[in-house]
Amino acid sequence: LLEQIPNFAWQSSLKNNTNEALWETRFQELVGYKEKVGNCNVPVRYKDNPQLGEFVRTQRRLYKLKKEKLSNRLRDDRIEKLEKIGFCWTLAKSTATKPKDTS
Repeated sequence: LLEQIPNFAWQSSLKNNTNEALWETRFQELVGYKEKVGNCNVPVRYKDNPQLGEFVRTQRRLYKLKKEKLSNRLRDDRIEKLEKIGFCWTLAKSTATKPKDTS
């Protein structure tokens, strides 16, 4: 019945658009981070942008689940987009937990 109403939009469509815009925003923030720092290894507790750190962690987790065939929530086009900017899917423990030596 609702499908017969012209231009009727289901709420999930609106949610998908919002999620798409949010993902794109975080991706652009990641591009900016890489330009500034030289890599995509945003710390999970990144003080300047905590949401970006969480975004990066989530992408890695979703990628791992996809490779293990436990989830398909990370789309192939997003994987490709992240890889084009040099995104690393796994980090060595020392890289992820130790601060970079600046001396």
